[in-house]
Amino acid sequence: MLAGRGQPADCGRPSATSNHVTSLTVFDGQLYTGNTDARTEADFAHVFRYAGGTEWQDLGQVATNGARGIGPLVVHRGALYAAAWTYDWTR
Repeated sequence: MLAGRGQPADCGRPSATSNHVTSLTVFDGQLYTGNTDARTEADFAHVFRYAGGTEWQDLGQVATNGARGIGPLVVHRGALYAAAWTYDWTR
């Protein structure tokens, strides 16, 4: 993240168990992101809202049934939508 005049700033990690942050999207004046993969399946496919400083609010797991994460976050007609995704590295 950048804080003023292009200076880098540490804005924390949305997920303590996932290094894979997906789309950053602004909705209703706030910043959201999703994650893909994590240490445990319970931590897959969460959406997070930036709370300021280095803090992120975990809004919970929004996809299950084999979804490994959240891909695009899309704003449409005044609502925020999260697209679940998975992958197959063997193909």
